[in-house]
Amino acid sequence: MPFRSSFIESRGDVLLLEAQKNYPPDIKERLYGDAEKWFRQALEIHPQNATALNSLGAALFGVKRYAEAAQAFARALEVLPAVEFYFNLGLAYYYNGEYSKAREVWEKGRKVKEMPGFSSGLGALEKQERDG
Repeated sequence: MPFRSSFIESRGDVLLLEAQKNYPPDIKERLYGDAEKWFRQALEIHPQNATALNSLGAALFGVKRYAEAAQAFARALEVLPAVEFYFNLGLAYYYNGEYSKAREVWEKGRKVKEMPGFSSGLGALEKQERDG
């Protein structure tokens, strides 16, 4: 079963990468939607696949479904506390207007491992608070 899950997940990865290219919005939306389907199929086989959960979050984020993306990123983080998952979850919260949650997640992520994205995200939050 792991091979089948990996194959399905890799199909989703290809679509996710393709969707990040410079295509018109309708094509990007279709590619992200197709990627979402592949990641959901992989998760039916292996629900605790942190990489597929994170990739599902990226596909949802790509079509601005930030609350759903946050749920997927949070599930990925529960399975595997990878520093990238902290960053992605904070980004989904930020774009969903949940600034206090974004700050909390990014600060926790910094304690795991410092990366430039945390400083940038926290800086954007400070600017948001100053400028209103």
